[in-house]
Formats: sequence, C-alpha cells, structure tokens
Amino acid sequence: MKVKFLIRAVRWTLSNTVEHDIGKSAAALTYYLLFAMFPILVFINSLLGMLNWNVTAISNVLLPVLPREVVSMLEAYLTYIRGESSSVLLWFSLAFSVWFPLRAVRSLTNDVRLAYQLGKPANPVGYALRQMVFTLVFLVIVTLTLLLCVLGRRFLSAAAGWLKLRQRLRIPASGLNLWQYFRFLLLGALMFLILVLLYTVAQDRRPPIRTLLPGITLSLVSWLVISIGFSLYVENFGKYSIIYGALGTVIVLLIWLYMTSFLLILGAEFNAALAQAGESRRASCNEIQPSVNRIIS
Repeated sequence: MKVKFLIRAVRWTLSNTVEHDIGKSAAALTYYLLFAMFPILVFINSLLGMLNWNVTAISNVLLPVLPREVVSMLEAYLTYIRGESSSVLLWFSLAFSVWFPLRAVRSLTNDVRLAYQLGKPANPVGYALRQMVFTLVFLVIVTLTLLLCVLGRRFLSAAAGWLKLRQRLRIPASGLNLWQYFRFLLLGALMFLILVLLYTVAQDRRPPIRTLLPGITLSLVSWLVISIGFSLYVENFGKYSIIYGALGTVIVLLIWLYMTSFLLILGAEFNAALAQAGESRRASCNEIQPSVNRIIS
C-alpha cells in the first residue's frame, strides 16, 4: 500500500513539474539568485576585512560545493572589491543584499503556492510582511553561518583557552581540527531550517513540519549529490572555458544556480504531491466505508 502511495506521489510530482513549468520558474529564480549572491558576498567580505581576514577563508567554505572555476572567479572578484572597499560600498552592498534576496524569496514562495495550488494569498499584506521578515532572517542566518564557518576554529580555540576546556576535558590540540568537518553538518542543518521556514512562510496556514520533511530531504540530498557531481565533472571533463572563453566560469555558475533552483521547487512539488495523494486515499476510504457498512448491516 505504501509503495503504491509513493509511486502515485512520484507520478503526480512528474506530472505537475511539467504542468507548472518549473523549468521556467527555476530560470527566473536563477536570475534573482545570481544578482543576490554578489552583494551578500561583498557585504560578508567587508565584515571579514574589518577583522583582517583574507578572502581565501571564504573560498575554503565554498569550495566543497561549488566548482573550482567558480570559486576562483568569486575569489578574484572579492579580492578586487577588498582593494576598493569603502563605507559607501558596504552600505550599497547591504541594500542590494536585501532587495535581490527578497525578489528571490517572492519568486520561490509563489512557486511553492503554485505547487500546492493555493492561489492568491488570503492576506496579501501579511504575506508580503512574512516574505520580508523571512528575507531578513535568511540574511542574518547566512551571514552568521559563513562567519562561523570562516572564524569558527579561531573562536573555538579562544573559547577553549578562556574556559580551560582542553585541560579539564583532556582534549588534544588536534581535536579542534574536527571543526572543519563539523562545519558542514552545521551548514546542512541551517539549510534544512531555512527550507522549513520558507515552505511555511509560503502557505496561509502553518503546516505540520512532518509534512515538509520529505520534500526538504529530497531537495537537500539531491542538491548535495548534484553539486558534488557537477563540480567533479567541471574540474575533470568539462571544457566550458574552451567553448565559451572568458564567459565559461559564468556559464558554470548559472548552470549550478539553475540546478539549485530546480531542486528547491521540486521539493515543494513533491510535498504537494504527497498531500494530494493522501487526500485522494482518504477520499477513497470515505467512499468505501458507507458501502462496507451497508453490507455489514
């Protein structure tokens, strides 16, 4: 029964993917994500500059999930910006760090509503306010996460020394090196939290978290596998620089952003299909039950 239910949900997911044209929606979301990425990185880079931290620290965080060519391009861009940094640039990047992510959030939440076939929001003003609040929360989470990933080991070393944890718990100095692995678990957990909040904000009523888990898990696992696979392909087999010349790195970034956008929307479509399959099963049970009662009586 569960296998049939899952097969029906997958079939409806594929059908709705075509019907809702999520490829087109993913292209629009890619546009906003592309323009949101650079202001956010410039803002974080400016904060790190105040701490006299080099650009390589950001690159080390991005390298596991982004192709090396893209990371090199971002590193060169941030290095250039670091040399031209000013307070005007900081506030300018902060303004665009809000505007473009807000557009991306609006695009994605509308795609989630389309997946669930919710139509226009019951309270447009409240819906817009939820989108704005989520965007601000998202920016704070992303900024703190990247700063923590970059500065986490230094912070842990200082905290351990101040609290004398290493002496009390007998932790070897090499134990702090585990942070470089733990930080990726932290990134995954925070991405999971962001998607839970995003799928919740998009709907008029707060859904049970358990109904959101399948689609979020599908999106995150698929994104991780495809990101790693795409990075390996670009570094070992892809010849985008030969085909596209200087634009090769930009093309690689666009493809990765498009795949990311597609999978985010696909997770919402899968959750909606599961909900639709559940309603269909309950409706079938309600139709069968009166017949069974008549036969028994």
